[in-house]
Amino acid sequence: MGGRALFLQETHNMAIDPAAIEAGADRLFTLFEKGGQADGLPDACAGLSVADGYAIQKSLLARLTGDIERARVGYKIGATNAVARQLLNADHPFHGSLLADRCYRSPAVLDSARLNKLAIEPELALVLGADLPAGVDPHTADSVAAAVADVVPALEIVDSRFAAWTEVGLPSLVADNGVNAFWIEGTARPLAGIDLTAQQVSVARNGVTEHEGVGGNVDGGPLGVLAWLANMLNRQGEMLKKGQKISTGTLTPVIAAAPGDTLEADFGALGTVAVSFR
Repeated sequence: MGGRALFLQETHNMAIDPAAIEAGADRLFTLFEKGGQADGLPDACAGLSVADGYAIQKSLLARLTGDIERARVGYKIGATNAVARQLLNADHPFHGSLLADRCYRSPAVLDSARLNKLAIEPELALVLGADLPAGVDPHTADSVAAAVADVVPALEIVDSRFAAWTEVGLPSLVADNGVNAFWIEGTARPLAGIDLTAQQVSVARNGVTEHEGVGGNVDGGPLGVLAWLANMLNRQGEMLKKGQKISTGTLTPVIAAAPGDTLEADFGALGTVAVSFR
């Protein structure tokens, strides 16, 4: 396992009222639908907690999908390593939902005009072969391994509805569906025999390799990240379900892109994942 254990933050310390939750969700929904960015959430949301951020996220997802349980493919987890946490001024990870209409098979082509900024993260995603309900004991990296069927190489396209996204604070990033924009997946392969912490990736821009990473760069390794999410959702009264895909965090620093770029992540024996921005 790599890095430190991941911290489970408080999930119930609400600081703002229900009307402010809905005002925050309204602003984010408008930005998702019409594009553009804001300086922050409405003034009514001042002082919001991480728990408030998740409440806004839940309301936002209901607006975006109509039925989040049908639309949710899985989850993304952000800030799973020290570099990402430093960038976002966060002291613990956070999660957002992967939505079916924002997930693509590799190679993908995306319209740059749909994004406020172009940035990618190469990640290892885990496909569940069983549910992960709450139990007597918390989930651990070892205990969740038996629930994983496949591993999928992936690219997360991150974007934010906030102009100064690295400065708005963790609760606002949580509210913004964890700054997820799109998710590109490669070919799933059985987890058996794969050392996730040793799995390497190299990322090339327009054919020139620029970044390298390894599975152990996320704290606790990908299985440790999965255990964190399973425990976090259980504390929020939810659970991970069979068939869901869990993208476990970037293996490199966030990689900026520009219109016209093609970025390809080579995960060795797991295959490649590519996205082009037109």
